[in-house]
Amino acid sequence: MIIDIGANTGVYSILAYTNNPNAKVLAIEPIETNYKVLSDNIVYNNYPVFTEKVALSNQIGTAKMYMFKDKLNYMTSINKNRYVENPDVIQGKEIVEVTIKLQLFSNLFEKYNFHSLDLIKIDVEGHEVEVLSSMIDLIKVYKPNILVEILTDEIAENINTIFTKLDYIFISIDENSKPKRVTKITNNYHHNYLLCNSESFDLLITSKMIEND
Repeated sequence: MIIDIGANTGVYSILAYTNNPNAKVLAIEPIETNYKVLSDNIVYNNYPVFTEKVALSNQIGTAKMYMFKDKLNYMTSINKNRYVENPDVIQGKEIVEVTIKLQLFSNLFEKYNFHSLDLIKIDVEGHEVEVLSSMIDLIKVYKPNILVEILTDEIAENINTIFTKLDYIFISIDENSKPKRVTKITNNYHHNYLLCNSESFDLLITSKMIEND
């Protein structure tokens, strides 16, 4: 089972299914404009990817998000206007407040009757800790590999605390060089990390796909 949390227009979900057509893929995206393109992309490719128009969190309910009106959005975060912190991105576009649904991942896991959890990609612009904390019981059982974006020192430290206790291995992903093992997660300018279980790490080492510091 592959979970794409913050799927946006579905590029990762489509690539994931293309590379493993035997996998079940669930794409989760709360913003209507993005979700419409995500759905269209899945239909165009004729892929059996499941979709949910919700945001994952550690509670059920609703929340506010801030987005460009009638445009694709890439910086939206729950209950936080990230565009205020990045005025150079706005460039005259209108920002609107929208209400989105919050859901627990455990409920979706039961809804689709999943029996495994192999790979999780999380890109939720600062809400990563809440998402991961809501999934922790399932993570302990299935030990999935997790691809996550890190935007702040606080997020990095919280994820270090959670996953060091679970014996995960951290791999820093730099688009300009080979991924490498690191001892801890930091807020570097690359932002992306693979939180890797030991079995998958051994395969990556054997295939020489990563550097092992």
